[in-house]
Amino acid sequence: ATPQGVWTRSLSQTIEEALQQREEILADIAAAEAAEWTGIAALRQYLPVFSIQASGSLFDQNGYQNILASEDPNKNRSDRQTWDATIGVGFRWNAFDGGLNAATAETQFARSRKLLATASKSKLQITAEVQASYGAMETAKIGIKSAEQAYRSAEIAQEAARARFDVGVGDIFSVVQAINLLSSAASQTSQATLTYNNSIAQLY
Repeated sequence: ATPQGVWTRSLSQTIEEALQQREEILADIAAAEAAEWTGIAALRQYLPVFSIQASGSLFDQNGYQNILASEDPNKNRSDRQTWDATIGVGFRWNAFDGGLNAATAETQFARSRKLLATASKSKLQITAEVQASYGAMETAKIGIKSAEQAYRSAEIAQEAARARFDVGVGDIFSVVQAINLLSSAASQTSQATLTYNNSIAQLY
């Protein structure tokens, strides 16, 4: 087996991307926000409402009245302005709904808290899973390098044992032992590579 790809993101980047890709977390957060707004709307139906209303009008009149031909027009000029304004204060409190709106608001707030708690729990679980996979990947990378070095050493030892046996200065037991060490090193390399590939797949 050979390593499949190289993971270049940091642990924090990997966790952030994993959280963004989990639709159930986003759905819980959106539902929690909707429930909170529903609760606020219900609470507003229960709380007293104050209102202020105002209106006004301006009447402006000017001109000449009852002027004789022999009189100076400016003596009978009339200019008049009148201003009229009203202000009202309103108050409404639906306090006798049997507590229905208040109960509805509290139910929605409780639902919002529950959804946020679920989203938070999912975040912690996903974060733990990513940390475990990321740690396994880093450990496997070190394991691969160590196993490859052990394999090269075992390969050299096996070749040396064969060479000594061929010239009559070694025995068959040394050759068999070297072959076993080489096989064990190959198995360790394969296992480390498999662990690395599995951790990479889990990070996706």
